[in-house]
Formats: sequence, structure tokens, C-alpha cells
Amino acid sequence: MARMDLCRAFALHSMAFSLLTYLGMQRDFMFADLFRLITFLSATFSMQVGGTWYMNKAW
Repeated sequence: MARMDLCRAFALHSMAFSLLTYLGMQRDFMFADLFRLITFLSATFSMQVGGTWYMNKAW
């Protein structure tokens, strides 16, 4: 359960920071690169924490 909760938290952060792009944040915004990096890292951590269980079962 803790692994799934951690995966959900990382996925939620990934979606929250990518939402700013969909709502019209410009690429030249001062924190745009930081938000993009946070989104990438959150999605990667979510996949590593929660996705490894599914990948092992599929293998």
C-alpha cells in the first residue's frame, strides 16, 4: 500500500506541474524549465516506484 501511495503522490505532482503548460504558461516564463524538470522527475520516480511491480508481473 505504501508503494502505491508513493506512486500516486508522484503521479499527482507530475500532473499538477504539467497542467500549467496546458493552461497557457509560456516557454519563456522564468520557472518554465524548472516546472518541466519537476514534471519529468516526478513521472520518472512514479514509474520506478509503481511501474516496477507491473513490469515484473508482465515479464
